Amino acid sequence: MQTVLFSFLGIIAEGTDTTVISLKSNIERILKNTTSSASTTLEGNLLIVRLTDSDLNIYVTLVNNNPDDLAEWRELAENFELPFNLNHINKLKYQKLFSELVNNGWPEHGSFYDVGLIILEEIEKLNCENIITIPSLAT
Repeated sequence: MQTVLFSFLGIIAEGTDTTVISLKSNIERILKNTTSSASTTLEGNLLIVRLTDSDLNIYVTLVNNNPDDLAEWRELAENFELPFNLNHINKLKYQKLFSELVNNGWPEHGSFYDVGLIILEEIEKLNCENIITIPSLAT
């Protein structure tokens, strides 16, 4: 069964002192100055961004670049029948991914495109080794 789920994973090097807490603060600051109505919650190393006008959540985390940390996310994607790969996402690929999601039967993803773009831009500032999404872009 496919489920509506969207996650950003910033893959960081071992020993990096970047935390989801600082990412949360930056995202909250930016969201206050937009028309997007969203709230954020931190559960351990997982940031949950909830859109108040939608039932969708965006999950954001920073994981170490090792197979054990990524295995949990790969399993989550498999359990929810979502595409998963380690292909880097950038703004252009993010736009393409959203077009594919909306055109392939998941139009509800379109409601958080702008908030997701804000999150992606903030993760990019962290100089992660890689940024991936679930669901992932096939190419």
